[in-house]
Amino acid sequence: MTNNSTTQVSQPLNQILFGPPGTGKTFTTIERAVRAAEPNFSWANRDELKAKYQELIREGRIRFVTFHQSFSYEDFVEGLTAHTDDEKLVYEKRLGIFRQIVRDAKEHQNTEVKNPTNSFSDCWDAFLTEFEDHPEGVQISMKRSKFIITEVDGNTIRFDKNQGDSVNTLSVSTLEAIFNGERRFNGGLKPYYQSLISHLESLGEQLDKKAVKRQNYVLIIDEINRGNISRIFGELITLIEPSKRSGASEALEVTLPLTGDRFSVPDNLYIIGTMNTADRSLAGLDLALRRRFDFVEMPPLPEELKGISIDGIDVDKMLDVINRRITALLDKDHCIGHAYFIHLKDKAEVALTDLAEIFKQKIIPLLQEYFFEDWQRIRWVLNDQSKASANAFIVKDDAINFDELFPGDVQLNSRDRWRLNESAFEQATSYKQIYEVGSAE
Repeated sequence: MTNNSTTQVSQPLNQILFGPPGTGKTFTTIERAVRAAEPNFSWANRDELKAKYQELIREGRIRFVTFHQSFSYEDFVEGLTAHTDDEKLVYEKRLGIFRQIVRDAKEHQNTEVKNPTNSFSDCWDAFLTEFEDHPEGVQISMKRSKFIITEVDGNTIRFDKNQGDSVNTLSVSTLEAIFNGERRFNGGLKPYYQSLISHLESLGEQLDKKAVKRQNYVLIIDEINRGNISRIFGELITLIEPSKRSGASEALEVTLPLTGDRFSVPDNLYIIGTMNTADRSLAGLDLALRRRFDFVEMPPLPEELKGISIDGIDVDKMLDVINRRITALLDKDHCIGHAYFIHLKDKAEVALTDLAEIFKQKIIPLLQEYFFEDWQRIRWVLNDQSKASANAFIVKDDAINFDELFPGDVQLNSRDRWRLNESAFEQATSYKQIYEVGSAE
C-alpha cells in the first residue's frame, strides 16, 4: 500500500466510519488520522504507517478516547475532581480530553513567530525548570509582600504566605485560563494569581522567540454511538461544525458553565469517530451528530480475500454467502467483516487449523451474539441443515438423559438442544459446503 500525496483527497474535519465488526475500521482510522495530521507524509507499507501513527500519538497530535454509557461532559470537556489535602477535602477543576487537545491545537493553529511571553506552556516550562533549581521553594514578589511556592503536584500549586504557617493552593488550569485571558478571577486568591502570572511573563521575556508551524491534531472517538452525545458534547456540539470553528467566517465562541472560560474549537482539529452498526444502526444515532459529521460506510469486502484458498476452500466465496444469508435473516448491519480473515493473506503457508481457529474464536461467537443463540438460524447461515451430520458445525446434543436426571413425574418442555461439533472444524468439506449448495452427501 502506498500513499501518493499528489492524489490526496482533503479530509473532512468531522467524519465517522461505520460498518459491521471486522470491516477494517481500526486500520482505516489509523490511515485517515495520519493523513489528517500529516497530509504530506507517504508510506510504502503498513509498518511505516503504524510507526508514523505511534510517533504522532507520542507527540500528542493524535489522541484516542472510547465513548461508553457512563462517559460524560465532565470526562470529555471539564469537571471537578476531589482529593484530600492535609485531611481537607479539596475540589479542583479538571480538563477533559477534548479541552486538552483543543488547547494544544490552538497553540499550533497558525504559522507564526511567537513571543514566549504569550505562551503559557513556554512560561510554565521555564518556571518548572526554575523550581527544580530551587528545592527550598520559589519566592514570588507581590506589591507589598511575597509568598513562596513550595510544591507543584499535577494541577495543584502549594504555597506559603508571608505570615503564618498555613499551606494554600492555586490551580494550574485556573492559572492558565487567566494567563490566556479566558477567565476573570475575582476571589481572594486573585493577587496571588496575578503575581505568579507576572513572574511567568518575566521568565518568558528571557526566552528566545520561536517559529511555530501550523500543525493538525486528531481526536479519535471509538464507539462514538455508545455514548450519550447530548450529555457528552453539551453546548459544544455546534462549535465542531466547520463553519463555526475559530478562524472560519461564522466562528462561534461560548462561555463554559463550570469555569466561565471562553471556548472555541480551532480549524486544525480533526475528529474521527468509529461505530459498530451491529450495536446500533445509523437510524438510531443522535440527529445533532448526524448533521455535523460525514459518514463513511465500511462494508464487508469478500473480494479482498480473493486468492486465499485452504484445502480447496474459497474463503471469499464462503464469506460472501454467509453475509448474504445474514442479510436475509437479519440485515446488512450484522454481517461479518473480511478483516477477520485478511491476515491469512500474509502467511506463507495457510493451514486448515488457521481457518478453524477464526471460526471458533470469532465467527461462531459473533453469530451467537447476532442470533441470541438461536442455533437453528445459525445452522441456516452455515448451511448445516443440508450437510451430513459429520460435516455440520452445529449438531443436536443427544447426550442428555432426562429420565435419569429428572426421575419421577417431571414435565419438561420438549426442545432441541445443540452443541458444537468439534470434528467438523477439522474438515475442509464442512467449509466448502457452506457455499457449495447441493453438494452435501
